Amino acid sequence: MNLFMSLRRVLPIPLVSIVFHSFIVGHALADELPSYDNKAAQFERALKEQQERMKAQERLLREYQAALDRQQNELQALKQQIDSTRQTPAAADRVRDVPYRIEPVAMPAVRNTVKAAERRQGTGVSRAADQAQKGTEATSISEDQPKKRPDVPLIAQQGGVLLRQGQVVVEPSLDFALIETNRVEVAGFTVLPAILVGNFNVSQVQRETYTAALTGRAGITDRLELEVRVPYVYRNDRETGRPIGSGSSTDETKKLTGYDLGDIEMAAHYQINNGTGRLPFFVGNIRAKSVTGTSPFDVSTDSSGNPTELPTGSGFWSVQPSITAILPSDPAVIFANLNYTWNISQNISGYGDVDPGDTFGGSIGVGFALNEKLSMSMAYDHTYVMETTQNGVSNNSAFHIGRMLFGGSYKTSDNSSVNLNFAVGVTDQAPDIETEVRMPITFEPFK
Repeated sequence: MNLFMSLRRVLPIPLVSIVFHSFIVGHALADELPSYDNKAAQFERALKEQQERMKAQERLLREYQAALDRQQNELQALKQQIDSTRQTPAAADRVRDVPYRIEPVAMPAVRNTVKAAERRQGTGVSRAADQAQKGTEATSISEDQPKKRPDVPLIAQQGGVLLRQGQVVVEPSLDFALIETNRVEVAGFTVLPAILVGNFNVSQVQRETYTAALTGRAGITDRLELEVRVPYVYRNDRETGRPIGSGSSTDETKKLTGYDLGDIEMAAHYQINNGTGRLPFFVGNIRAKSVTGTSPFDVSTDSSGNPTELPTGSGFWSVQPSITAILPSDPAVIFANLNYTWNISQNISGYGDVDPGDTFGGSIGVGFALNEKLSMSMAYDHTYVMETTQNGVSNNSAFHIGRMLFGGSYKTSDNSSVNLNFAVGVTDQAPDIETEVRMPITFEPFK
């Protein structure tokens, strides 16, 4: 203010006013310049972000255009192939003999979604063809590539599709088997036809077996799978009978139980081919059973030599090679299995050289998906058990075991399901009924 008064005395009043207002305006502009600089910097950043978004959109549009061009070329090739098959019947026969696989082709933005849907549902030829007709997804045809492996759960140990590389399945299960037989034992001799002299023993035998197991499977590659099964066995036998001719007037009941770790099993499965042409998928299997369970020769006995507990294992190592054939026939899957079991003989103290009878058998069945979550399967399994020898002498006859198998699977989530299987015996030596509940849970820890 003193400066202003001094200038007023020296300079004219208009010039003093101009100087005063210039000073006020300059001071105000100096205060506002930093805020203007900040706003300009924000505007430049927003402009750069907008330019980057436009570049990303341009790249995405180029990918869309490339995908559309590929789809157009594939559809044109498919149209030409269909036209050629209509014109020449011989060419149509050749096309039917050539393996093909139809798969959806998706835009980059939805490619992962389509792959996830394929893993959940599988992509069948008929389903993909319907989608192509509706125009919802473009399809391509490839004649030199293998068919897609089916994704229908089949009956355990009778057929199946291997895990993908890096997948691990942990499968707890519970199995129940029941055998009920009426047995007649005769200790005597025949005087005349239909006339026996001696002691008779008529009894009813009921055998119950409960097996809780934990199975682990791992996909080493897309074609190789390893498996380990650890069972825990509980057995309960009850025999009710009355010796005829010994003067007994009441039934006698004997009960025996046994529970312990069962025989641990190890297996490997290898997919031999790609299922090209009209051939099915062939899977080679090798399974080995250990002797970790309680052997029949190691159970405790009473003073008379009769066992007081039941074994939980066979007491013999065994190796079972087998081959499984899987033929997709949308919406069903046909499967068959042939196997041979080599039960390894051993020298047992007090019994000599015991060679349990080897077995060979097979099964055939079909599985079909009712929808994306529910599937069912049925099969027939037959096994021929050869004679058991002790010190080179046969001590029993060969026999057959035939079973009808029924199974169902329900997917509770993308990574877990519940499987229920039944087996009904159709021969005398087969269990009357078997039920099994399995709950496979899939992990991908290495993906």
